[in-house]
Amino acid sequence: MDTNCTEEDLTACPSVENNVLIGSAYVLFAIIDILLYVPCMIIFMHLVSGIITVTDGTTKIDAVFGPVVISAWLGYLAITTVQAINRLCHMAFPRKAAVFFKTDLTKIYVLLCYVYAFVWFVVFSTPYADFIYHKNMAMFYYNDTVQTSEWAHLMEFIICGIQLGIVGLCYIGVIKSIQSMRRGMATDAVEAQNVKAQETRITVQLMLIFLLHCSFILLWMIVPEVYEHLEFDIYQAAWSKFWILNLYWIIINGINPVIFLAINKTVRQKVYKLVTGQRSSSNTVSGQHTSYSHRTSTRLQVIASSHTAQ
Repeated sequence: MDTNCTEEDLTACPSVENNVLIGSAYVLFAIIDILLYVPCMIIFMHLVSGIITVTDGTTKIDAVFGPVVISAWLGYLAITTVQAINRLCHMAFPRKAAVFFKTDLTKIYVLLCYVYAFVWFVVFSTPYADFIYHKNMAMFYYNDTVQTSEWAHLMEFIICGIQLGIVGLCYIGVIKSIQSMRRGMATDAVEAQNVKAQETRITVQLMLIFLLHCSFILLWMIVPEVYEHLEFDIYQAAWSKFWILNLYWIIINGINPVIFLAINKTVRQKVYKLVTGQRSSSNTVSGQHTSYSHRTSTRLQVIASSHTAQ
């Protein structure tokens, strides 16, 4: 993501050598995650799904995989909510964002999102939330024939609605802030125009992710409800209607880097330099700090001028 005031003062960063070591460690763990962990999980899940699909009945592991899927989704939405609040503070209250979204605090927020997901995993692991593998839909889903499981289903829908509502309100505030900035800009303020374009790109990429989440939640809640009471032979004729849900699972889990690379120029440049091994003076600590301070001061001037114009 483009540099913003969620970053701490870069003069306090470690030396270049330490940064190289830290960066190398991140790259190593990323390679391990991509080449080992993810394929193993995919193979395991497809193996389990395949066995269950060709056999009758459900298994005890449904009670584990179901809560994992739901709690991970709620935790992911929590992180998305934190991102939206960060974007709103960054656009409307940049000085406060620099205080409340320092690096250490941001890490704590993300950690709390994981704790939040684990709490819901415990809740959904209770006998009151019954999950089964619907082989005709090729997905884990609630067993709505159990009354308490139906309540858990409704509770998840309400929680997702609240989180997405907060995200939507934050992005409405971001759009209003951008409009306010545009009204306060001078036509010859080149730097201000660049800041506006940068903020717009960041907002667009996050809003795309938000819209994908909203559409997925609607499909997740509505589509199975429509077909869950169909007869088995009709299920087989209509199984293809659920491919979009499984496709959305794949999209949601992999679309973020695609959106960031497509829209965010800074991310593209840094990825290119990482791949090619290029380094420039602009990537030094002092260069980044100067660029960051200049953009932040320009943003504050634009916001101040827009408030004056109003």
